[in-house]
Amino acid sequence: IPLIQISTREVIGVRDFRVVDKMQSSAVELREVSESEPCFPLHSYGKTKLIGEFLMQGCMLGSVIRLNTCYTDEVRNGGGLIANLVRRSRQDSQVTLDNDGLALRDPLHIADLTSLILAIYDKQAFGEIFHASGGAMNILSLREICTLANADVKINSGLTNNDYGFVMDIGKAQSLGWNPKTNFRTWITQN
Repeated sequence: IPLIQISTREVIGVRDFRVVDKMQSSAVELREVSESEPCFPLHSYGKTKLIGEFLMQGCMLGSVIRLNTCYTDEVRNGGGLIANLVRRSRQDSQVTLDNDGLALRDPLHIADLTSLILAIYDKQAFGEIFHASGGAMNILSLREICTLANADVKINSGLTNNDYGFVMDIGKAQSLGWNPKTNFRTWITQN
Protein backbone atom coordinates (compact mmCIF):
# COMPACT_ATOMS: atom_id res chain seq x y z
CA ILE A 1 0.00 0.00 0.00
CA PRO A 2 1.54 3.37 -0.98
CA LEU A 3 2.19 5.73 1.90
CA ILE A 4 3.01 9.43 1.61
CA GLN A 5 4.14 11.24 4.73
CA ILE A 6 3.32 14.93 5.00
CA SER A 7 6.35 16.46 6.68
CA THR A 8 7.48 20.02 7.32
CA ARG A 9 10.27 22.48 6.64
CA GLU A 10 10.82 22.37 10.39
CA VAL A 11 13.02 19.29 9.86
CA ILE A 12 15.56 21.62 8.24
CA GLY A 13 15.35 24.18 11.02
CA VAL A 14 15.50 27.96 11.08
CA ARG A 15 18.67 29.34 9.60
CA ASP A 16 19.61 32.46 7.72
CA PHE A 17 18.96 31.57 4.07
CA ARG A 18 19.58 35.10 2.79
CA VAL A 19 21.58 35.51 -0.40
CA VAL A 20 23.06 38.78 0.88
CA ASP A 21 23.97 39.80 4.41
CA LYS A 22 21.71 42.82 4.72
CA MET A 23 17.97 43.09 4.43
CA GLN A 24 16.92 45.44 1.67
CA SER A 25 14.44 48.23 2.26
CA SER A 26 11.29 46.22 1.63
CA ALA A 27 12.38 42.73 0.75
CA VAL A 28 14.95 40.07 1.40
CA GLU A 29 16.39 37.69 -1.17
CA LEU A 30 16.60 34.04 -0.15
CA ARG A 31 18.17 31.05 -1.80
CA GLU A 32 15.78 28.21 -2.57
CA VAL A 33 16.17 25.30 -0.17
CA SER A 34 16.36 21.87 -1.80
CA GLU A 35 15.66 18.40 -0.47
CA SER A 36 19.41 17.86 0.04
CA GLU A 37 19.69 20.67 2.62
CA PRO A 38 21.12 19.33 5.92
CA CYS A 39 18.50 18.87 8.62
CA PHE A 40 18.90 20.55 12.00
CA PRO A 41 15.44 20.57 13.61
CA LEU A 42 15.27 22.91 16.59
CA HIS A 43 12.37 21.48 18.57
CA SER A 44 10.33 18.33 19.18
CA TYR A 45 7.90 18.89 16.30
CA GLY A 46 10.68 19.04 13.70
CA LYS A 47 12.57 16.19 15.33
CA THR A 48 9.61 13.83 15.35
CA LYS A 49 8.80 14.68 11.72
CA LEU A 50 12.43 13.91 10.80
CA ILE A 51 12.21 10.55 12.60
CA GLY A 52 9.06 9.89 10.55
CA GLU A 53 11.01 10.69 7.37
CA PHE A 54 13.71 8.18 8.38
CA LEU A 55 11.03 5.54 9.01
CA MET A 56 9.43 6.30 5.66
CA GLN A 57 12.72 5.52 3.92
CA GLY A 58 12.16 1.90 4.97
CA CYS A 59 8.85 1.68 3.08
CA MET A 60 9.10 0.38 -0.48
CA LEU A 61 6.07 2.39 -1.57
CA GLY A 62 6.68 5.43 0.62
CA SER A 63 7.52 9.05 -0.13
CA VAL A 64 7.76 12.28 1.84
CA ILE A 65 6.35 15.70 1.03
CA ARG A 66 7.87 18.57 3.00
CA LEU A 67 5.59 21.57 3.27
CA ASN A 68 6.56 25.14 3.91
CA THR A 69 3.33 27.04 4.54
CA CYS A 70 0.12 25.28 3.51
CA TYR A 71 -3.31 26.90 3.69
CA THR A 72 -6.97 26.11 3.06
CA ASP A 73 -10.02 28.20 2.21
CA GLU A 74 -11.03 28.12 5.88
CA VAL A 75 -9.43 31.28 7.28
CA ARG A 76 -12.08 32.18 9.86
CA ASN A 77 -11.66 29.14 12.07
CA GLY A 78 -8.66 27.43 10.51
CA GLY A 79 -5.26 27.06 12.03
CA GLY A 80 -1.81 27.64 10.67
CA LEU A 81 0.21 30.70 9.81
CA ILE A 82 -1.86 31.96 6.87
CA ALA A 83 -5.23 31.63 8.62
CA ASN A 84 -3.89 33.32 11.74
CA LEU A 85 -2.33 36.23 9.84
CA VAL A 86 -5.42 36.78 7.71
CA ARG A 87 -7.78 36.53 10.68
CA ARG A 88 -5.74 38.90 12.89
CA SER A 89 -5.27 41.38 10.04
CA ARG A 90 -9.00 41.47 9.36
CA GLN A 91 -10.46 41.16 12.86
CA ASP A 92 -7.90 42.95 15.02
CA SER A 93 -6.62 45.28 12.28
CA GLN A 94 -3.15 44.89 13.76
CA VAL A 95 -0.43 42.28 13.79
CA THR A 96 3.00 42.02 15.38
CA LEU A 97 5.64 40.61 13.04
CA ASP A 98 9.28 39.80 13.68
CA ASN A 99 11.86 41.37 11.35
CA ASP A 100 9.23 43.99 10.41
CA GLY A 101 7.32 41.30 8.50
CA LEU A 102 9.96 41.05 5.76
CA ALA A 103 10.40 37.27 6.19
CA LEU A 104 9.37 35.44 3.04
CA ARG A 105 7.15 32.41 2.54
CA ASP A 106 5.85 30.62 -0.56
CA PRO A 107 2.42 29.37 0.57
CA LEU A 108 0.81 26.31 -1.01
CA HIS A 109 -2.95 25.84 -1.30
CA ILE A 110 -4.27 22.46 -0.12
CA ALA A 111 -5.69 21.75 -3.61
CA ASP A 112 -2.18 22.00 -5.05
CA LEU A 113 -0.88 19.67 -2.33
CA THR A 114 -3.58 17.17 -3.30
CA SER A 115 -2.53 17.30 -6.95
CA LEU A 116 1.10 16.64 -5.94
CA ILE A 117 0.05 13.59 -3.91
CA LEU A 118 -1.79 12.28 -6.96
CA ALA A 119 1.22 12.98 -9.21
CA ILE A 120 3.52 11.00 -6.88
CA TYR A 121 1.05 8.12 -6.90
CA ASP A 122 0.45 8.24 -10.68
CA LYS A 123 4.19 8.40 -11.49
CA GLN A 124 5.01 5.80 -8.81
CA ALA A 125 7.63 8.25 -7.48
CA PHE A 126 8.29 6.34 -4.29
CA GLY A 127 11.38 6.37 -2.09
CA GLU A 128 11.77 10.13 -2.52
CA ILE A 129 11.49 13.38 -0.59
CA PHE A 130 9.73 16.23 -2.38
CA HIS A 131 9.54 19.88 -1.37
CA ALA A 132 6.14 21.46 -1.96
CA SER A 133 5.28 25.14 -1.97
CA GLY A 134 3.37 27.67 -4.00
CA GLY A 135 6.41 28.32 -6.18
CA ALA A 136 7.83 31.54 -7.59
CA MET A 137 4.41 33.13 -8.25
CA ASN A 138 3.63 32.89 -4.52
CA ILE A 139 6.77 34.25 -2.87
CA LEU A 140 5.65 37.04 -0.58
CA SER A 141 6.51 38.54 2.77
CA LEU A 142 4.50 38.07 5.93
CA ARG A 143 3.85 41.81 5.77
CA GLU A 144 2.38 41.45 2.28
CA ILE A 145 0.12 38.60 3.42
CA CYS A 146 -1.30 40.88 6.12
CA THR A 147 -1.75 43.92 3.87
CA LEU A 148 -3.41 41.82 1.18
CA ALA A 149 -5.87 40.62 3.84
CA ASN A 150 -6.50 44.17 5.06
CA ALA A 151 -4.87 47.19 3.40
CA ASP A 152 -5.37 49.20 6.61
CA VAL A 153 -3.76 46.70 8.98
CA LYS A 154 -1.26 48.13 11.46
CA ILE A 155 2.02 46.18 11.49
CA ASN A 156 3.76 46.32 14.89
CA SER A 157 7.47 45.54 15.08
CA GLY A 158 8.32 42.33 16.89
CA LEU A 159 11.74 40.82 17.48
CA THR A 160 14.74 40.88 15.19
CA ASN A 161 15.97 37.32 14.67
CA ASN A 162 17.36 34.93 12.04
CA ASP A 163 13.98 33.97 10.56
CA TYR A 164 14.08 35.87 7.29
CA GLY A 165 11.91 33.22 5.75
CA PHE A 166 12.08 30.04 3.79
CA VAL A 167 11.63 29.47 0.06
CA MET A 168 11.54 25.92 -1.26
CA ASP A 169 13.12 24.56 -4.41
CA ILE A 170 10.21 22.64 -5.94
CA GLY A 171 12.05 21.51 -9.08
CA LYS A 172 12.01 17.87 -8.08
CA ALA A 173 8.23 17.89 -7.66
CA GLN A 174 7.87 19.79 -10.94
CA SER A 175 9.83 17.04 -12.70
CA LEU A 176 6.72 14.87 -12.13
CA GLY A 177 4.71 17.28 -14.31
CA TRP A 178 3.23 19.00 -11.23
CA ASN A 179 2.98 22.75 -10.77
CA PRO A 180 1.09 24.77 -8.18
CA LYS A 181 -1.91 26.48 -9.77
CA THR A 182 -3.38 28.64 -6.98
CA ASN A 183 -2.09 32.19 -6.98
CA PHE A 184 -2.16 33.43 -3.38
CA ARG A 185 -2.66 37.09 -4.31
CA THR A 186 -5.76 36.20 -6.34
CA TRP A 187 -6.99 33.73 -3.72
CA ILE A 188 -6.86 36.24 -0.85
CA THR A 189 -9.08 38.72 -2.69
CA GLN A 190 -11.74 36.01 -3.00
CA ASN A 191 -11.64 34.76 0.60
